[in-house]
Amino acid sequence: MPNGAHLQRTHTSVKRNIERATLHVTIASAIVAIAAAGAAFWSGYEARQTRLDLERPFVSVDPLNKDGDKPLPGPVLPTRLVAFDKSAAHDIVVKCKTAVDTSQQWTADEIKSPTRTFPYMLPTHFNIIQCPADATFKPAPNTAIVQVGTVEYQDNRGGNYLTPFCFRYTYTPSTVIDVAQCSDTRGLPDLK
Repeated sequence: MPNGAHLQRTHTSVKRNIERATLHVTIASAIVAIAAAGAAFWSGYEARQTRLDLERPFVSVDPLNKDGDKPLPGPVLPTRLVAFDKSAAHDIVVKCKTAVDTSQQWTADEIKSPTRTFPYMLPTHFNIIQCPADATFKPAPNTAIVQVGTVEYQDNRGGNYLTPFCFRYTYTPSTVIDVAQCSDTRGLPDLK
């Protein structure tokens, strides 16, 4: 009998060890499964954010210096806003001005009210605006002129974006005006 009791205790001990090992394996498997699910969720979230960032609108600003082959009358050139990417830009606010170039810094606070506003712009569509000059703006030919400003807009999710712009040109009434980007930031905010 003593041998049978010993075998039963050994069998019970082995069974208990197997159950304990099974519990450890089950807990470890559950932890690995939770970690894998968390990693998959995070990867999916990152992929979604990247896709949304790739689909965000972008509004470009380009000066118009000619109509076909003929020069535009100056001294204030029209400016074209073009929407790009896969989604519409919403609540567009343009603040800009045209002035004789004195290389001074510019702040958006100088313009208290927007130059133009648009409720939305669809991708690949454009609008033409005129950056105003103050009442004393009467430059002589061959005067350096600058157009500075910002375009603020939102995406479908309410994200805010900003496109600063600065163009410099020399006013020449009878020829196509050569327009270039300003060489410095002129105090404009960074692109968002």
